[in-house]
Amino acid sequence: MKFCEYEVVDIAGPDCASLGLATSKHFCVAEPARCVQTHFELKGLQCDVVSYRGLGEWSECPAGVPIFEDP
Repeated sequence: MKFCEYEVVDIAGPDCASLGLATSKHFCVAEPARCVQTHFELKGLQCDVVSYRGLGEWSECPAGVPIFEDP
């Protein structure tokens, strides 16, 4: 499992704040293989990370950073 850390550049949607996502904040995505995703979808929620910047691939995410899983 890889933990891919990103920084939010642009975001839109009413559910983003409740997920801990905001401009300039970091988030992680747990991926089974590599950090190659270009689009993320949160089912049932209205939050679109319009653009982001990749920060790295780690064995775990930093404390306090929202973590999402690739199903």
